[in-house]
Amino acid sequence: MKLNAAFSFVLALLFAANSLSAQPYQIGTKSATFFDAARNRNIGVQIRYPANSAGADVPVASGQFPVIVFGHGFQITYDSYSHLWETLVPLGYIMVFPTTEGSLSPNHGNFGGDLSFLVNTMQAENANAGSIFFNKVAPKSAVMGHSMGGGAAHLAASSGNANITTLVSLAAADTDPSAINASSSIAVPSLVISGTEDCVTPVGDHQIPMYQNIAANCKAYYEITGAAHCQFTNGNATLCYFGEGVSCLFGGWGPFVSLSVQHQKMFDALIPWLDTYMKDNCTAWTGFQNLLATGSGFTYQVPATSCSAATPVANAGPDQTVCAGTTVTLSAAPTGATYAWNSGQSGQTIQVTPLQTTNYKVTVSNAYGCTASDAVLVTVNASPAANAGPDQIICNGQTANLTASGGNSYNWSNGLTGASVSVTPAATASYTVTVTNASGCTGSDAVTVTVNPCGGLTVSVLLMLQGAYNPATGQMNTSLLSSGALPVTQPYQAAPWFYNGTETVGAAQNFLPNTVDWVLLEARDPATGAIVERRAGLLLSNGQVTDADGTTPNGVKFFSLTNNSAYFIVARHRNHLAVMSRQPEVVPNNTNPINFTTSGAEFGSNQTVALGNNVFGLFAGDLNADGIINHTDFNRYFTDYLLNTNYLPGDCNLNAITDLNDYNQYRPNAGVIGVNEIRL
Repeated sequence: MKLNAAFSFVLALLFAANSLSAQPYQIGTKSATFFDAARNRNIGVQIRYPANSAGADVPVASGQFPVIVFGHGFQITYDSYSHLWETLVPLGYIMVFPTTEGSLSPNHGNFGGDLSFLVNTMQAENANAGSIFFNKVAPKSAVMGHSMGGGAAHLAASSGNANITTLVSLAAADTDPSAINASSSIAVPSLVISGTEDCVTPVGDHQIPMYQNIAANCKAYYEITGAAHCQFTNGNATLCYFGEGVSCLFGGWGPFVSLSVQHQKMFDALIPWLDTYMKDNCTAWTGFQNLLATGSGFTYQVPATSCSAATPVANAGPDQTVCAGTTVTLSAAPTGATYAWNSGQSGQTIQVTPLQTTNYKVTVSNAYGCTASDAVLVTVNASPAANAGPDQIICNGQTANLTASGGNSYNWSNGLTGASVSVTPAATASYTVTVTNASGCTGSDAVTVTVNPCGGLTVSVLLMLQGAYNPATGQMNTSLLSSGALPVTQPYQAAPWFYNGTETVGAAQNFLPNTVDWVLLEARDPATGAIVERRAGLLLSNGQVTDADGTTPNGVKFFSLTNNSAYFIVARHRNHLAVMSRQPEVVPNNTNPINFTTSGAEFGSNQTVALGNNVFGLFAGDLNADGIINHTDFNRYFTDYLLNTNYLPGDCNLNAITDLNDYNQYRPNAGVIGVNEIRL
């Protein structure tokens, strides 16, 4: 080591016990020897650790504790630092004191190696089931030392040992190899504590050059006014005090503060520094900063970059205003931290698509566990409810008037502008309108104008109803018509059909003389199964379905279908099981009717019943038209049976009377199930 010229053999370190209030832990003691196989070296240690009761080799208290490996000064024994363990161990620190290099010619390089080795050894003890420190060592370690040990701590910290979290030196002496030079390789947060009246290792020759050479951005130099070299011990380092007394005879040193004052000033800086970097205590870091800003009895230096252990200044970015459905990029600051958003996402930059105005909060954590939060408000303006109006059907050559709503301005896909436009398409076309509201948000909707040949497309269907069929004649009865029970307007407005068509014959005398009942036809999209159009028609006794007005005797006119396109055709009756064509049928089909009176014309299997004479018809008995013939249909039959007469669902044989004959129609069909695709 390098000494003051007056006394080159004396270096020392002092940490005195300060009068803190009662602490949560007692002090356990342990003596041990660890073997460094890489250097073939035995290293004796004294360990002081948190315990529930004081004593030698007592169990370690519950929890995990960070480790401080401390290097003694030249010719100073470990017990001269009792004030350190009496203060720090009760606060929850394990302190390890190597007893090596106590001779008059110590090897500083070996001593620095001992400190680094013991850091790793204590981490290994945490995983050693046979050690009293099993699962008791936190993954944070400091190297610390006084005088020669302080220089050795700089050597250890410069080794690149990833288990070293921070460095603290007290009146550190330059060593051989040079701790000053080695400091240029120190990357961990470092606190250099010195005294203005250190005549053994004057600050200008030792601590200040070490501090200045430390490579870490996070470093602090703390110089206690009136502090002496040996008063960093507990006052019992006899040789240190003797050497210091000789050294200070010359040079005008002093006045000196008392031992207790020096200890108090040392702990004022030491404890919050250790709590910050060893325990991730951000409140402690604030205390350290406040000490530097408002304390007295010391001077200090910190680099311009300062330390990142400070609570970060979180910034979630500027508030934003967007339209509904817009994806927003949010970026937090500062960089180099970890980020947790209240949306559940992580990362400095995230993307969100809020459905409504939302406050996004980000919690920023730095490498030391310090956190800060900020929020950004994303205001969501509603997009307009664009409406291009209902789809329209026109005849070839006609004009469709399109009227949009929902916004302040309107732009159509054909280049026209304004809420109302007129189009005359030569073929079926779709028009999209983009609507913009007062907030500048947009929405769109489309309207389809179907161009059909004028007069509609004929859908021709043949079917028989089991209840009304007479095998002797091969025809269905017309009793509903003859009894006057048949309604003049289509009966499918109510549940479960909810068909709002206006088909009517006007008056009873306008019915065709062979009318059996009303039926409901549906045209369905062959790809999706969606209903494209529905029309009600009259079922005649020979099975032909015709328009109510009699203008299309061989079918029913549809006005929303596309010429020469294929559709599934569904036939429904109010108390018979519905059927659908086995395959899509091209319309118009007036010359090739869908013939449900033949076997296999229907979608699915066994969806029609044999009526005799190789004729098939719709199953009687689906009185509630739900596609299943079961007990609920019987319940409806029984209700209608009590009423007896009129146009009722329970009248399976369509003779305007609900009686036992209708039950006989229902009963054999109980359990028949229609195909899922057309159930209501």
